[in-house]
Amino acid sequence: MSNVSPIFRSRTGYIYPVQDLIDHIRLKGYLCDFQYSKEFIAYPAKPFTVEEINQILSIEEVFSAYRVAMDKKLAMLLQESAKIEGDTLELMENLLKAFEEGAKAHGGLPWFLNSDDFINRITAPIEALYSHLKKHPLEEGALTSISSGMSHQFNFVNYLQRIIEKGDCSSGFPNELSEMFSLVLSLKLYMHHEEQRMSLNTNEQEPIQETAFFDVKPMTNYHGIQIKGLTTQNPETEETLKKLIEYLDTLHINRYDIPTISVNGDQITIQTKQDREFKTHLRETILSGDLGLDTQNISGHYKFIISDLNDLGNKLSNISLKEREGILKQL
Repeated sequence: MSNVSPIFRSRTGYIYPVQDLIDHIRLKGYLCDFQYSKEFIAYPAKPFTVEEINQILSIEEVFSAYRVAMDKKLAMLLQESAKIEGDTLELMENLLKAFEEGAKAHGGLPWFLNSDDFINRITAPIEALYSHLKKHPLEEGALTSISSGMSHQFNFVNYLQRIIEKGDCSSGFPNELSEMFSLVLSLKLYMHHEEQRMSLNTNEQEPIQETAFFDVKPMTNYHGIQIKGLTTQNPETEETLKKLIEYLDTLHINRYDIPTISVNGDQITIQTKQDREFKTHLRETILSGDLGLDTQNISGHYKFIISDLNDLGNKLSNISLKEREGILKQL
C-alpha cells in the first residue's frame, strides 16, 4: 500500500494535499478553495461546489477529521445549517456569483463596489434572496444565528436589507457571504455523508458516536414546530406529519403560525397562533376545503382536530410538493 497521501484537484486547478484540507477544517470548520482566494485577493473568497465537497468528504481521512473537529460550537452551527434548504443555498450562490462577476468585470471587488454597475448587477439576486428568506422565517432565523456567531458577528438578513435600501455594501460583506455559504454547504454535506455511513453501518456498535448530532426518534420537533405524543411505534404518522408541515411551508405557514401539533391515536390536534381569522382560514379553507379533510373545531381555544390521520396521509400523497433541493438536487 502506498504511503503517499491522496490529493484533491479543485476545478480552478489548485492541488490540495489531504492534510491541508484537514488543517483548514480544524481552523475554519468548513471547506473552500482557499488557495485560489490567496492568489486572487481582489475577488470574493471562492467556495467549493457541491461536487467538490462531496469528492473531498469521500476521502476517509478528511471525513474522520471533520467528525473529530465537531466541537460544541460547530455542532450548534450544524444544527442551524440543517434548517437551510437547497434553494436557499442556490440563491446565496447566485448573489455570490454576482459579486464575483462584478469584481472580474471591474478589475477587483473594491472597484466594483464603488462602480455605477454595482446596483445593476446586485439588485435582482439580493432581492430574490431577501424576499425568499422573508417567506421562510425558520431559515431566516438560522442564517441570522449563524452570522452572529461568525468572526465578524453581523446580522446577515439585516445587512441584505441595508444593501437594498442604501444601495451600497462594505468591502468585507462578499467574503462574509462566501464564508457563510461555504460553512452551511460543508456542514450539510457532512451530515449527508454521516447519514450515508449510518445507513451502511446500522449493525455496527457505534450508536452514540454515529447519532451524536442528529434527531433521534420519536420526533419532537420538525421545522421548528413542536411535536407531542409521537412514539417510535408509528413511523407512518411521523412521515405524514413531516409532509403536512412541508405542505404548509409551501403556503408560508410555519412555526410562528403553528407552534404545536399533538398526536392522539389516529387524530392530531393543531394549535395555532392567537389569531381567530388565521385559525378559521387554516381549518376551513386549507385543510377542510382544499384538502377535503374532516376537522373538528375546539371552541374557545386556538386549536382544532384533524379526525383521521390515514385520510390525511392519503390526501397528502396526492400532492406534489414544490421541490426545494436547489443545488443539493444531485444528492
